[in-house]
Amino acid sequence: LGTSVVEGIGIGVVVSVGDQCQMGRIVRSAGKENHETPLSKEILRVVYTMTCLAILTGVIVILGWYFWLRVGEIKCILFLYMKINTFFKKIKYMLKKKLNTC
Repeated sequence: LGTSVVEGIGIGVVVSVGDQCQMGRIVRSAGKENHETPLSKEILRVVYTMTCLAILTGVIVILGWYFWLRVGEIKCILFLYMKINTFFKKIKYMLKKKLNTC
């Protein structure tokens, strides 16, 4: 796995095999579960920060939308109340005028 000879003549000396050779150490270190580099720590910190900001933004938008609808609902109710009140005042005025003319 470590050396490929395509053609020719050569003499090789085996120093170590298996997990003791260089390829074995590379494979063993790649298989370790907990190897955090400074770059991976920084990436994880950025991901956590962006996630918190996204959640916070979502909460702010939802709360703002909720309170905006509540204010809009109150304005709508007040507008309808004003229209109904005006309508009944007109009817009252017309009835009063009709009763006074009789």
